[in-house]
Amino acid sequence: MPDHLFSRLRRQLDLLQAPRETGLMVACSGGADSLALSTLLASKPLRGQWRLALGHVDHGLRQNAGEREHLQVWAERFKIPFFSESVDVPASLAEDPGNLEARARQLRYQSLESMALEAGSDFVLTAHSADDQAESLWLWLLRGTGIAGLAPIARRRPLRENSEITLLRPLLDFRREELRDYLREQKVDWLEDPSNADTALLRNRIRHELLPFLDERFGGDPVPPSARLGLQVAEMVDYLDGKMASDEALEVLEQGPWRILDRQSLKEMPRALSGWQLVGLLRQTGPVRADWVTGILDTVQSTDSGQQFDLGSGRRAVVTAEAVFLGPESEELPEPKGVPLCRLPAEGQTLQLWDDPDLGGWQLRVRELDYNPGKPKTLNGAVFDSGELRRPLRLANPSPGMRIRLHGAMGSKKISDLLMDRKLPQPWRRNVLLLLDARDTVLWVAGLGRSRHALLSSKTKSSLSLDLERTSS
Repeated sequence: MPDHLFSRLRRQLDLLQAPRETGLMVACSGGADSLALSTLLASKPLRGQWRLALGHVDHGLRQNAGEREHLQVWAERFKIPFFSESVDVPASLAEDPGNLEARARQLRYQSLESMALEAGSDFVLTAHSADDQAESLWLWLLRGTGIAGLAPIARRRPLRENSEITLLRPLLDFRREELRDYLREQKVDWLEDPSNADTALLRNRIRHELLPFLDERFGGDPVPPSARLGLQVAEMVDYLDGKMASDEALEVLEQGPWRILDRQSLKEMPRALSGWQLVGLLRQTGPVRADWVTGILDTVQSTDSGQQFDLGSGRRAVVTAEAVFLGPESEELPEPKGVPLCRLPAEGQTLQLWDDPDLGGWQLRVRELDYNPGKPKTLNGAVFDSGELRRPLRLANPSPGMRIRLHGAMGSKKISDLLMDRKLPQPWRRNVLLLLDARDTVLWVAGLGRSRHALLSSKTKSSLSLDLERTSS
C-alpha cells in the first residue's frame, strides 16, 4: 500500500505544479491526516525531492495538549526542520469580536505565511482529505448553499490575499482511514483533538452520524460520490469565474459605497451567470446566503420595484425599476447629479404647448414665446427657434444608434457615447429624456446638451422654451 500512496501523492503534487526541489511546508496539527502527509513526504521514496519543513500553530484555545512536543519528536525522528508559532485567538476576539473559526483560520494562515517565508518554502500544504471534502459539501447543503458551496475546498490558491505563498491540498483524493492505516504501519502515533468527537458541532454530527447512516442504510459509501461532485463543481466554478472575468460580465458601476447593476441586463443574462456575479460582489463585503441571491434575482425577473433585502453585516440590496443597488444599510441611494430621468412608453410622448407634464419627479414647462428669453441657466432648459422646428415634437428615451449634433462641437456623436463621456451611471442611461422632431432628429438631451438645430438668431420671430424642474426625488 505505501508505494501506491507515494505515487499518488507525487502525481498530485505534479498536477498542483509544485516543482521538484522547491520548498514545501506542511501545516501540521499533530493529527492523523497532517502527520500522514508529513510522513509520506519525509519517507524514503519521496524524501529529498522537495525541501520539506513542518509548521505548527498553537491557537491558544486549549491548555497544553502536547502538540508542539509531539511534533518536535517527529521532526527529530525524520530530521525535518520544525517551525512553531503561538497565536491568541481568544485575546483577538476580545479586542475585535467575530467568528471563532474564521478568526482562528485568519491568524493561522498569517503565522503559516511568516514561517514559510522564514523557512524559504514556496508552498504551504494542508492535509484535507476526500472525507473533509464530503463533510464540507454536506455541511453546506444542510446550511443552504448555491453552486459555490458545493465546491468548498480548493486544491490550489494563494495562502492569503496577495500572498507570495501558495496553498496546496494534495490529499483531496485520499481517504482518512487509508492515511491512518499508513501511520499504523509506519508506527507513527498521532494526537486526537477532543473537539472532533463533539457532536454538538454540525460538522462532527455529519462525520459521526449522517455519513455512516447513509452508508449503512442506503448501501453505499457516500464519501467518494460526494467528493467527485465537489471536484466536478470546482471545474464549473472555474468556468463561471472565467465568464465573470470576460466581456460577458455585467458592467458594475461604483458610486460612493454603492455597487450598481443594470436591472434589464441582469434580467437578460443566464441566471447561472447573473447569480454568480451577485455572489462574487457580495462576497467582497461579507458572507452570502443563497436565499438572498434567489430573492434578488426573482425580483429582477418580476415587475416589482422598490424591494429591499437585508444582507446582514450592515448591508442591503435595493431593486429599483432600472437597477440593483448593493451597499450600506445606512446610506441613501445615490442619485444622478441633476440629470432629469423618466421612463417613457416605447413610442415616446408628444409634446404639447403650454403643458406642464410630470416626468418622474420632474416637471416640464413648455412655452411658446414671441420674444427671446435668453440662454437657459442650466442644461435642464433649452430654447429653440420655433420657425425652424419640424413638428410634431416628442419626448423619448435613447435607443441604439441615436446621434446628436451638439451645439459647439464638430460632427455628430452617439447618444450612448455622450452618456458615457458624461459619466452617467449605466442603469440610468435608458431613462434620459430626449427631445426629437418629426424626423427623429435629436434636438436636446435634457441635462446634458442641446443640438445645433433651430438656434436663435436675429431672424427669430418666436421661440420655444423648455424648462425642467425637480418636483421630488
